[in-house]
Amino acid sequence: MVIGYSKEQCWDLMEDLNDQAHEETFQMWIDAGEDEELRESAGESQQSVFLDLIEEEVSDEQWQAFQHYYKTDEDFKIQYEGYAGRPMWEVQ
Repeated sequence: MVIGYSKEQCWDLMEDLNDQAHEETFQMWIDAGEDEELRESAGESQQSVFLDLIEEEVSDEQWQAFQHYYKTDEDFKIQYEGYAGRPMWEVQ
């Protein structure tokens, strides 16, 4: 399999998508303050937005590269799961 995107490119894209998700949920984080329940809700919302952005903005080729690095690089996998809140779908 030829990967059309480097790990660094995928990592940067993943971080950009998480930044966008954080921006979309920023007010929830502000409103949550130190309330642990509200912070958990804001985190879940951010994870949901991150996954929506992947579906909307990541090309098939980029998604294949994401899957490759998810399977072959433990740091990439850990970071993805942190942003998504769950393991990657469609990975054997």
